[in-house]
Amino acid sequence: MAAAHTRLPRRLTELGSHNIARGQRDGELPGERDPEMPAAATLGGLNAVAAVALARTPRPPAEAVIDEVWAFIAGAVGLRP
Repeated sequence: MAAAHTRLPRRLTELGSHNIARGQRDGELPGERDPEMPAAATLGGLNAVAAVALARTPRPPAEAVIDEVWAFIAGAVGLRP
């Protein structure tokens, strides 16, 4: 169980880092960041936001949560407003 619990986040981080690296190569994202770090940060951040949102009573509107998540992800990967 512990191995599986470690393996999935690692694999998701790997996939995310490939996507971020592709965005960097294509010039859609700034290239100065190590793609693996923002991939891991967004994965962890998304899990934390989901836990907070689902624990609230009443739950926040989905649109508000989505806006918060996208703002966090944009910052993590280095997008500028």
